[in-house]
Amino acid sequence: LEGGEEIAREAMYLRPPQRQRSPLAATFGCEMSPEGNIVADMFGQTSVQNVFVVGDMLGPTARPQSVASSVYSGSIAAARANHQLC
Repeated sequence: LEGGEEIAREAMYLRPPQRQRSPLAATFGCEMSPEGNIVADMFGQTSVQNVFVVGDMLGPTARPQSVASSVYSGSIAAARANHQLC
């Protein structure tokens, strides 16, 4: 810590800030939140027709960031895209 003070701990948890690094969604014209995340509905549909986002692209407040959440959101978005196209 500041000044060299030490505090004994067995574990430490961090939540580093996360931000959208890819300019792709903005290039497509997708609406972005003030925090810089892509705005999407519960199916991953963005403000641009037929453009969906899944997984970490939804931002840390939408769903827990994990492989399981990404697979789930991908399945939901794929089903919605399929429904729109048929």
